[in-house]
Amino acid sequence: MALFTPWKLSSQKLGFFLVTFGFIWGMMLLHFTIQQRTQPESSSMLREQILDLSKRYIKALAEENRNVVDGPYAGVMTAYDLKKTLAVLLDNILQRIGKLESKVDNLVINGTGTNSTNSTTAVPSLVALEKINVADIINGAQEKCVLPPMDGYPHCEGKIKWMKDMWRSDPCYAEYGVDGSTCSFFIYLSEPLNTTILICLTDFDYSHYSYNLYSICLCMLRVLDSFGTEPEFNHANYAQSKGHKTPWGKWNLNPQQFYTMFPHTPDNSFLGFVVEQHLNSSDIHHINEIKRQNQSLVYGKVDSFWKNKKIYLDIIHTYMEVHATVYGSSTKNIPSYVKNHGILSGRDLQFLLRETKLFVGLGFPYEGPAPLEAIANGCAFLNPKFSPPKSSKNTDFFIGKPTLRELTSQHPYAEVFIGRPHVWTVDLSNQEEVGDAVKAILSQKIEPYMPYEFTCEGMLQRINAFIEKQVRLFRSPFNPSRQGALMNS
Repeated sequence: MALFTPWKLSSQKLGFFLVTFGFIWGMMLLHFTIQQRTQPESSSMLREQILDLSKRYIKALAEENRNVVDGPYAGVMTAYDLKKTLAVLLDNILQRIGKLESKVDNLVINGTGTNSTNSTTAVPSLVALEKINVADIINGAQEKCVLPPMDGYPHCEGKIKWMKDMWRSDPCYAEYGVDGSTCSFFIYLSEPLNTTILICLTDFDYSHYSYNLYSICLCMLRVLDSFGTEPEFNHANYAQSKGHKTPWGKWNLNPQQFYTMFPHTPDNSFLGFVVEQHLNSSDIHHINEIKRQNQSLVYGKVDSFWKNKKIYLDIIHTYMEVHATVYGSSTKNIPSYVKNHGILSGRDLQFLLRETKLFVGLGFPYEGPAPLEAIANGCAFLNPKFSPPKSSKNTDFFIGKPTLRELTSQHPYAEVFIGRPHVWTVDLSNQEEVGDAVKAILSQKIEPYMPYEFTCEGMLQRINAFIEKQVRLFRSPFNPSRQGALMNS
């Protein structure tokens, strides 16, 4: 007979038992966790979350679209999702108002002291509010949009049906305010978009009206023209028949629509400019105390302007110092005795001119404003004479410009309209003439002189005359035969 042997708990059996127990415990924990997560949240908790998110959404949307006017017919943004959110908030507000209303009713009833059980009269509500059912809106129902009659628009209904099915096919519809509602479809189809409309230019009637519009626009033009445009360059057919080749001509304007810096010709309008002073009130008092030095200032800011002018400048240097305002690193054409100040501010240039007796022209640039500035500060201007006169026939600079005018000197206006003692026009190749002019300038005191037409008042008078007198003159296209009659009327 076999004897019963007691069961012994070995380490191997203990390990197996612990592993099995741990596995079962882990599965149960996982089961309870999943069950807890899948348990539906209470409606009150969800409602609080929705209300909180709705408030935050409305605030953010209001900040982003502060300047956007919304509404059923706003056209740009209907914000249908915003309406759903507002419906939820409105429903919550109405429920709170209802609770408040019932409490107020109870207070009113208790305050009257009538607790009779036989009374069946109902106390009316203090605020008569109609309950709003928001369930349909939350579930996706769309607002009703009353459309106007579609008479005369046979394709409108078909386009609205197409929009219902295809408005999500391209994001541009949403960018223009389409949100799936009928109102947004109608608004989108009713508004013009930023499109380019091609106009047929071959229609005779349109060509007629476009020509009239073109003529009106031409009458409004005023061209700033430093050297002037002569009529034979301005009239396209005549310029072509004469073989004039210029990028600035053939505009068919009235010649007086070209405004020039100087009064070159009565064909154009002399606009001019104002000779600036660049001084404040304290400078004006100080500048009158500056004493003239025995020095000259050369009119030429670029080194190339000085080329082949050394003999001419040597004559001037024998009588006085020579100063310059040349910019740039290249000074190979500038004599060594010249004191170069470089580029100066307007104020510093005014003070330098007040110390200077002679403003020296080199022959270029032509007809600039600087000589008038120098004369206004009491300098004499040495004006180079051109013999023969320079024009498009013999000078590359004038080739292609719409004028045949001949310049007899570097500054014809100063030569003709100002003259001595402020302007001395000399032949640079005649050393004796240059020397005599310099000695004559040094022997006399020359006061500052400002031509009236280059003052502020003088220019304002011209502008006033242009505004009052030239309007009627330019209402019709240019006709040379009518020019004299209009000017004399």
